[in-house]
Amino acid sequence: FETIPRFIQQRMPAWYNARKEFKVTGSTMHNALGLRSLKAMKQHFNSAVLGQERIFTAEERQRMQHGTINEVNAVATLSGVVPPFLYPSIVFVEEGFYAVNYEDDGEGSEMRPFILVSPDGSVRSKVDIPSGMNTLTSLPANLAVEIKCPAPVQSGNYNRVPLYYTLPDYHVCQVLAEMYVLDAMELLLVCYTEESTTVLLVTFDATLWDELVMHSTALYCTVETKKPIHSPPFTKELADKLKLFISSNVEFLGEFPSRQNANELIEQLQTSAESPFLFAAQSDELSQPSAIEDSLVKAKECVYEMYSISRKKAAEVVVWLLQNTNRHYKKECPHSIPIAYCMKGYSLSCKIMREMIDDILNSCDKRKILVPGLASDGQWLPVFNTSANGNPLTKLQLQKFVWSKSQKMKKEDIVGVITELSSQSKMQIIGGPNVCLQTVIWKE
Repeated sequence: FETIPRFIQQRMPAWYNARKEFKVTGSTMHNALGLRSLKAMKQHFNSAVLGQERIFTAEERQRMQHGTINEVNAVATLSGVVPPFLYPSIVFVEEGFYAVNYEDDGEGSEMRPFILVSPDGSVRSKVDIPSGMNTLTSLPANLAVEIKCPAPVQSGNYNRVPLYYTLPDYHVCQVLAEMYVLDAMELLLVCYTEESTTVLLVTFDATLWDELVMHSTALYCTVETKKPIHSPPFTKELADKLKLFISSNVEFLGEFPSRQNANELIEQLQTSAESPFLFAAQSDELSQPSAIEDSLVKAKECVYEMYSISRKKAAEVVVWLLQNTNRHYKKECPHSIPIAYCMKGYSLSCKIMREMIDDILNSCDKRKILVPGLASDGQWLPVFNTSANGNPLTKLQLQKFVWSKSQKMKKEDIVGVITELSSQSKMQIIGGPNVCLQTVIWKE
């Protein structure tokens, strides 16, 4: 396994030595193409092409250390929380690195190393992992995995942790590279913080990836790679394509409570000498039905709490009043009494209002209360003059429908419709003797 790049652990000497042979990596492609800034592109050139060691600031080293320390916690969250909910039949597999080569146009046309990609991991189906690990490299990954652990950012008098609810544009090149080398059409981007973890689903775009490789090859695979003095001309157009990719190929899957790894638990894992992976030890304790029931009750409470938190604040109250037809008023006998109400938010569709009215009328009918008619303000007029299917129930509404449709038609189309109607019988033109006789009276 030491000779297979995929099984070489990241941040080991062999991994660092391999990175020196490549001018572009998955994580540096964004800067290499000048998509961040010209300054970042020059820094990448000095480091990757000229071999100058980049000097990181104290803040940058602190952020990188924060990400390295918490990566194991992100894996614990991904393995223990996310798959049981979204992908119950998969396991997390740690990855090493992969090489993307290009064909040298010189003599012999040999393949030379070009891009080094180091995915954080992949998720694969449990049935795909054989007992002998020699064939594991030939199995395709169900999903690629990229983990981000952003460090807290000082904002005023408190620290703010920038959770990812969408994919930042400077990570697009990296996730596309990881999906390409793993031959995966989708990727899970896991953003970990101590409180919660967000998960994004990213879909591969072969056209965009080919364009990124084309520009990278043109910049860094020439005989003499020149130091950039200005931003490449394609950066603005390519940046727009990255934004379009984010809007169409990134889906927010959810936010989950974070887990933390405990080092003492590693001693309880069974390790096989023939495998670079750790396998969980089998527990002798059986899950009790009461424990499962408690979990379901907690899940129900979480769903209800989530629904309560996400409810919009009511702006108005809608009240249904039951009154007599004469509307005679006496102090001892008021002409109307409230029988139902609901809290209204910023918007309430006519469809929902129609369903609520139907439910109230059915309740009145069960109690032998005859409701011969309904009245409301003009906001709910479509509920009374159109059916649930949108058909007109009054002559006036029919005229409005016909006018609304005909005023958008061309003259020749209107003449064609009139000619077609003229060839039909009078009964067909009118639509039958019972056309539009249904009124706004609601009667069960």
